[in-house]
Amino acid sequence: MSWRDKQAQSPAHLSRPVQPRVVRLHPLQRVLPHTHVFGQLMYSDNTVLTIQTLQGEFVVPRHQALWVPPGIEHCVTCRDGGQLQSLYIDAGWGSKLGTRVKALEVDSLLQALLGEVTSWQDDFAMSEENQRLLMVLVDRLHSARENPLFLPKAQDKRLSPIVNALCQQPGLSHSLEEWGSQVGASSRTLNRLFNQAFGMGFSAWRQKVRVMMALKMLGANQSNSEIAEALGYESSSAFIQAFKAHMPYPPGYYRSK
Repeated sequence: MSWRDKQAQSPAHLSRPVQPRVVRLHPLQRVLPHTHVFGQLMYSDNTVLTIQTLQGEFVVPRHQALWVPPGIEHCVTCRDGGQLQSLYIDAGWGSKLGTRVKALEVDSLLQALLGEVTSWQDDFAMSEENQRLLMVLVDRLHSARENPLFLPKAQDKRLSPIVNALCQQPGLSHSLEEWGSQVGASSRTLNRLFNQAFGMGFSAWRQKVRVMMALKMLGANQSNSEIAEALGYESSSAFIQAFKAHMPYPPGYYRSK
């Protein structure tokens, strides 16, 4: 794939404490690494976004959002195109949302609030009514449940070859013993390193990688059988069962309409 690179076109400063912005991302478009002096909430109801930071990669399917605090470098990619809805939130208002990047579940109320605010013009009136609605929106974001679709970068030189290989080919079925023979470490040592780096053992980490890749493939409207074959599952039903163990909805919910 050849990415179409694009420079970020965000404002230098905000004229409102919360500034909505909606842009159309073309297929295989990548917004190059950049930072803001304000925070950014990214959301899409019709595509899968991938956001890379210095700490790792986030996959954000439809009806989930990502909070990026001020000063955090990030790069946005969208393999299949779609609409990106953003809220730029100044440091004061965004302080409640924290100082680390996090993926958030978007329930029906939050979805309605985001839809309302992102429909406003840049110069919307900062009336008492609109200010109250924005305060409710930020409060709702603060209480939203976090989603664990984040893959930290591997720092250990023994893990890096395994992580890189499985991120490129998540269907590889090598056992931890087989990986150990390639990188010069015992399976016990590798599993300990996976727990230290990712908070989970090798098998759970590999399953998480497969779920994240499945979300991208669903966004490209690929079938369950295609995804199962590419990701190393024995059948479509095995893929569906594994996917539902990690995600709140079945695969069809995330497939591009």
